[in-house]
Amino acid sequence: MAKRDPWTNMLRTTLACAGAGLGGADAITVAPFSWALGRPTAFARRIARNIQIVLQEECSLGRVLDPSGGSWYVERLTDDLARTAWRRFQEIEAKGGIIAALADGFVQDQIAATAEARARAIATGRVEQTGVSAFPLLGGDGVEVAPHPAPPPITGKQMARPLTPHRLAEPFEALRDAADAHAARSGRPPHVFLANLGQIADHTSRSAWVKNYLAAGGIEALTSDGYANAEAAAAAFKASGAGAACICSSDAIYAEQAVAGAKSLKAAGAGLVLMAGRPGESEAALKAAGVDQFLFAGTDAVATLKGLQEKLGVAG
Repeated sequence: MAKRDPWTNMLRTTLACAGAGLGGADAITVAPFSWALGRPTAFARRIARNIQIVLQEECSLGRVLDPSGGSWYVERLTDDLARTAWRRFQEIEAKGGIIAALADGFVQDQIAATAEARARAIATGRVEQTGVSAFPLLGGDGVEVAPHPAPPPITGKQMARPLTPHRLAEPFEALRDAADAHAARSGRPPHVFLANLGQIADHTSRSAWVKNYLAAGGIEALTSDGYANAEAAAAAFKASGAGAACICSSDAIYAEQAVAGAKSLKAAGAGLVLMAGRPGESEAALKAAGVDQFLFAGTDAVATLKGLQEKLGVAG
């Protein structure tokens, strides 16, 4: 569940409810889509009820005893899950039971390893969270609720370390909170000018990706349909009043105009020049021309966006 753009939580709760039904759950409770933010409104509670009703009545999940029975891949996944769960139980029993496993930190270590792997997968884009790391919505989302008190850590006299509840979206939400605080202080969110070179068909793949990538960190992208050449892009950058720019286009246009674009942007006053895509063999020439950093998929987005926020003057 995510706090930002919480409407996307309806997708998550619908999938979770359907999965529980297909898996044979005896009872299902669907959480309201705004649960991560706080006390749900009447509308949020009604949507949660409707999700169950639609799946039951319109999708007929309650009319088939075992909807996934006989499906080879589901049976294989079920068998893998059961074997893994049994192995975990045996490991806990070998420690002397759940109390002993909590006392020596075994359970905490297992949970931490899984949480770290999931966080890394989301940060590097191998797993996407809609509305959080993918297609984030900048600005207000129109949802206002009374917040819940912060959940306390799970502690006990015989526990080696407490277990602290957390959500997968929290690292990106922290970035968004920092960007919002900066906007409140300065009157404008942190922003980057997109120097889109060429026609829309030339740059849209990278400019659209960069716009969403930056938005995940609360950074606004000042975009356009494109500029005919480096000089035009630099003139538009200067007129925008931005302090940072990102060059976006195709590999073919990069080969012809990226070096000139970086030089022109630096000459126009860009304190930070970014470029969308891997530099390849041109890295040295592009850096010499003024490109300070390259943005591309597969890196740690949380760390990269935090670094960009610092360069844009956003205090943590």
